[in-house]
Amino acid sequence: WTEGNVAALAHECVYCQLDEAAIAYFDFAIKENQRTQPNQGIGSGTLSYYYYELALAHSRLGHTAEAVDAASAAIVSWGADDQNRTDALNRLNQVFAQAQDLDAYVATVDAKATATGEDSPIIRKAVGVTYLGRENFAEAARNLEIALELGSFDADLYDQLLTCYDRLERTEQAIDLLLARLDFERHNFALYAQLANRLASDPAAVERAYTSIVEASPNEAENHQALAQVREGQGAWPEAVEHWEQVAELRSLEPNGLYGLIHAQIQAGQLTDARESLETLSETEWNGRFEDEVRSKVDELRRELEMAMQ
Repeated sequence: WTEGNVAALAHECVYCQLDEAAIAYFDFAIKENQRTQPNQGIGSGTLSYYYYELALAHSRLGHTAEAVDAASAAIVSWGADDQNRTDALNRLNQVFAQAQDLDAYVATVDAKATATGEDSPIIRKAVGVTYLGRENFAEAARNLEIALELGSFDADLYDQLLTCYDRLERTEQAIDLLLARLDFERHNFALYAQLANRLASDPAAVERAYTSIVEASPNEAENHQALAQVREGQGAWPEAVEHWEQVAELRSLEPNGLYGLIHAQIQAGQLTDARESLETLSETEWNGRFEDEVRSKVDELRRELEMAMQ
């Protein structure tokens, strides 16, 4: 009557859906593993596997609280294996997806948090995602907000909460959420564009959203390039030239900044400047990996300049 034999029997009971027996066997196997293994079994993966299957057995019997506890323990006891971690998180999500008493369970979580101050960002996120799937957007948003307050940065959590705000038509909260996310992802230029789109009715706010791309990191070439491309899309070519000049200066060992600068100068009608920039591009001794590319680009930009001068 050893841990390994009992765990094997527990697994077969889960497979045959003899869930009550499986729970009893896994309880024994878990206690033995915690008693005999270093660090009480945490980190080996075996203990996480036991909790993983225990959660399934409890879930099928409708024991939501016990299933959540087991799934949470599987997460806590996972090892360094990313797949093990993913599987444990998926089990927690499955438990909530199958829960018929979700509202009652969440009420107990709320009561515990109020009484003791104890809460879990992992559980709150899983609850929020479940409510989102059930289209209870208000409860989804409430639980995801708590998860956001309790946990570390999680891009997926921001995406889920933004979906809730959109479905609830909470426009101001959606904008505030994007601004908060930008504090963590200052180089995620798609977020600036998304923010500008949401502020489309306020031109001044749109402009602030775009200029904040550079304000976030004024000495980063990629930020100036992102804003230069925005200006190109707006047809504001002189402004695009200014930012391409910064890119060319900050990334002087690479030709990409000059490519963009010359094209913008041509479009802005700054043909003399474009000719000088083209000479700089063609006469600079670039790293060998750029040679063929630069030669081709010089020919392309020279043709563009000639057409503009006709």
